Amino acid sequence: MEFIQSKVYPDLYLIKYPIKDKDSLHKIIAKMVFHKVSNHFKTPSKNTTAIVPYRIRFYEYYSGTPFFVPFGEAGTTHFIENKEDPGGFSSEYISDYNRFHIAEFNLKYCRNDSLNYIGTINYYQNWDIIKTDIIINQCNPSKIEESVEAESVSDIH
Repeated sequence: MEFIQSKVYPDLYLIKYPIKDKDSLHKIIAKMVFHKVSNHFKTPSKNTTAIVPYRIRFYEYYSGTPFFVPFGEAGTTHFIENKEDPGGFSSEYISDYNRFHIAEFNLKYCRNDSLNYIGTINYYQNWDIIKTDIIINQCNPSKIEESVEAESVSDIH
């Protein structure tokens, strides 16, 4: 299994040869995200609030079809070197590849709180979120958004 970071979208990672066991895959992604976010916060910067909101997206590495298809189908690998292309006869959007969307991490401020934040990972199967993990939680329990129904991943810390 290999994580390949996009050269044009720093928040986009393609996973080449993802392991088949979803629970193991989710744990590996969560550990990678937690490590990346922890290192990001440890790096001194002039304005630490500039990193929130913050996201990391994970898609399966897919090289597309070997033949020309109108309106895209170059695959997720297109976004390693290229930005989304809305133009003309063959457009390419990452959202066209939701069947390859594996996970998305979002770090955002707690409700009505601009100092503390919560980080959640949504795991996908096709278009649906199949699981949500909270990996960072500095929110007061009353400030966690009601829409986040998740299990905590304590083995990552």
